[in-house]
Amino acid sequence: MRRELAEADYEAALDFAGLTKSALWPALAGIPLGRLYDADGRELARLFYNRKVKLTSTCRHVVERNLALARALDARETPGRVAFQVADEVKGSVDGWWEALGLSGRRVVVVSAGAGWESKRWPPESFGRLARLLSERLQMVPLVVWGPGEEELAEAVVAASEGVGRRAPATSIPAMLETLSRACLLVGGDTGPTHLAAYLGVPTIAPYGASDPIRNGPWGAASLVLTRDLPCRPCWKTVCPLVHRKCLNELSPEAEIDAMIGWWERLDETRQRH
Repeated sequence: MRRELAEADYEAALDFAGLTKSALWPALAGIPLGRLYDADGRELARLFYNRKVKLTSTCRHVVERNLALARALDARETPGRVAFQVADEVKGSVDGWWEALGLSGRRVVVVSAGAGWESKRWPPESFGRLARLLSERLQMVPLVVWGPGEEELAEAVVAASEGVGRRAPATSIPAMLETLSRACLLVGGDTGPTHLAAYLGVPTIAPYGASDPIRNGPWGAASLVLTRDLPCRPCWKTVCPLVHRKCLNELSPEAEIDAMIGWWERLDETRQRH
């Protein structure tokens, strides 16, 4: 990797991850490294940076921080969102199972229960109970999506929804884009589908545990983040160091549903006015 990077003769490297493994290889290849030095260079990464980027106190979300880093190399920001293109064959495939699951003409809420960290995963029972409540209160059809290795997790969510949830087939990233473009709402934690939905403009409800929504919350669409106010969160640990996972296990969909319904109704009213 060092040789391939060196042969490409890059003029600079921007380390958006801020980790040892992301900073090491460009540095070994002799590429000048720039990074948001203040707080984002973790582990041994700071040893490899040769440029600091000053941030304002209001620059708190990771998207804002990374944009500031890109601007340091005079990158231009595009107005609005970048449009993703989905192939016709992918749209046709989604059309087929969308119809088979009885979703045509219905308001669909996508439910994404997975996450890379154990400390970011709301229990599948909680996702399932919320799916049932959204079905009862807002007449939405819950569609449970899943990634590699998450099929059993998706089944557990469907089971906990008392039969109202429907499990999507395995979806590629382009198929996920097409799926989200048809949804009116997404429920998911700090994970890929949640951030993709928000970027696409799909409203999101997001239960957060170990991570901080101020820094890593949904970006780009209206969102309602569910958290517990505990002294131990956000801990930024992949596994709860206190074992109890109270930040997620004690976050009850039944206790939060009225706030969610109120948020959705206000959002719906605002969109209808515009």
